[in-house]
Amino acid sequence: MVSGERSPGIEESDVFKEDYEFVKTVIEQLLEETKTQESEHNSQLELERLKLERVKAELELAQLGNNASKSETSFNKCETETSIDVFIKSDSVFGYIVGGSVEDEPNLYSCGLICGSEELNSNLRKFWEIEEIDNELPKNLENSICEEHYAQTHKRDESGKYIVSIPFKEHWSCLGNSKDIALKRLESLWTRLSRDQDYQKLYRDF
Repeated sequence: MVSGERSPGIEESDVFKEDYEFVKTVIEQLLEETKTQESEHNSQLELERLKLERVKAELELAQLGNNASKSETSFNKCETETSIDVFIKSDSVFGYIVGGSVEDEPNLYSCGLICGSEELNSNLRKFWEIEEIDNELPKNLENSICEEHYAQTHKRDESGKYIVSIPFKEHWSCLGNSKDIALKRLESLWTRLSRDQDYQKLYRDF
């Protein structure tokens, strides 16, 4: 265009001639709309590509299912039943992400059976018998002799003191020459008691 010439259909206007900010804003909005349309177009193309990839993957799974055994076919069927129906691509602060819905897998339950044996029951019974506290003392010959000796020899004298003779396991003759040792121990006891007259009196009164 030659300088000084005016294109047909364009009229000169001085309204926005000095408003640079307004012109700049209009240009930026036009550029932003162009970028948005281009981004939406690219997103649509990406969505179509993902759909084609999904169809391709399902065809491959179907082909594998035809060549597999019955058990493998059942496994592939379970896998394809939970395939994604629709891909959704969105732009986020982390970049482009792809989302979709999948079916919930059914809850699996397992059960077990424990069989008890007679040997296990016997061992458990023995365990509780060992841990149980006996209410009665075991009976033996020595305990019976001590109980009988107590029943025959215990008594109270005129002052009300309780007296019971000491039981000997064997005849007193088996003690040997122990009189001197007993006297020395008695003298040692009296020596200790003589240091505390009150304690000695209590011992004598008993």
